[in-house]
Amino acid sequence: MNAAALILELNATGVRLQVRGDRLHVEAPAGAVTPELRKRLTDHKAELIEFTGRQAMRARLLELADRLGIAPAHVHRIPDADLSAWQAVPAESLGAFLQALDATATRQAGRVPASDTAAIHCAGCGPVYVHPGIAAVLPVVDGWPRALGCPWCAIRKAGGTVPRPCCR
Repeated sequence: MNAAALILELNATGVRLQVRGDRLHVEAPAGAVTPELRKRLTDHKAELIEFTGRQAMRARLLELADRLGIAPAHVHRIPDADLSAWQAVPAESLGAFLQALDATATRQAGRVPASDTAAIHCAGCGPVYVHPGIAAVLPVVDGWPRALGCPWCAIRKAGGTVPRPCCR
């Protein structure tokens, strides 16, 4: 039996699990936790903690995405293994991660992310739009901030559309 199946079984009987550090906290109606169930919880403790932590992380990311106006589909596409890795990351970094996912999906759709308002010249892509913070640190040559690579390089290499700023 895997953790997801056990949790479904627990939910059906009114048993709720919470992860508190490396411990499982069980809330259950009287008599719901039988000796057999207690043994199964003990036997699958590590798997339950990992699974419950991933569920909590996905819920946290979905809530944050909603607050940031980011499509929940981006969060649902994050593999479970990645969710485990993000559990210890501060909320401000999670927001930046979600914004990067959204910007990448926007670029893959051939559109310029709303935050990309500065024009630069990429050695691989030519004229492209990037975040003004990127353009601000690049050397300017012939009136263009110049970069050896940009966020559009992977899109171009995959055969995607790269929107262009007006040429100067």
